[in-house]
Amino acid sequence: MLALERAEWECRREVIAYGEWLGFLRPLGWLCLSGGVIFSSAAGVSVIWTTATHEKIISASLAFTASALTGLHGTLKCDSHQAECRRMIQALKSLLAELALCKTLASSEQSKKRDKLVAKLVNLIDAVKASPADWCYRRADRLNYDDRFSKPSR
Repeated sequence: MLALERAEWECRREVIAYGEWLGFLRPLGWLCLSGGVIFSSAAGVSVIWTTATHEKIISASLAFTASALTGLHGTLKCDSHQAECRRMIQALKSLLAELALCKTLASSEQSKKRDKLVAKLVNLIDAVKASPADWCYRRADRLNYDDRFSKPSR
């Protein structure tokens, strides 16, 4: 049963870490995308609105900021990174459900299934193309530890 509990703990840790990472990245992604739209629109308006004191400097600065934000979003491959994080969370949640089901099996069946599930967890972690920042894992460790000891054992 120890291997199952360890795999379950690792899955929860990964789900928490990826969730924290996505929670951090999502607003930054929106900032880059919406900033690109807003700043380029403002640059266009400032070119048309020629009564501003420094309209050329303002429009150039806004256009540069818009292109920098959009370029940063594209260069860092934010959309594919976030999609991989979401895929990983779903795969880990599915694995958590399988681990919980495995605990209900008879000992002989549980042993066979456990080995497959642990191998599946290892393969998932090995194949992932995106990973959370270290601070997300530290937070996941704290939350996972608190969750484990704050609830009564079943």
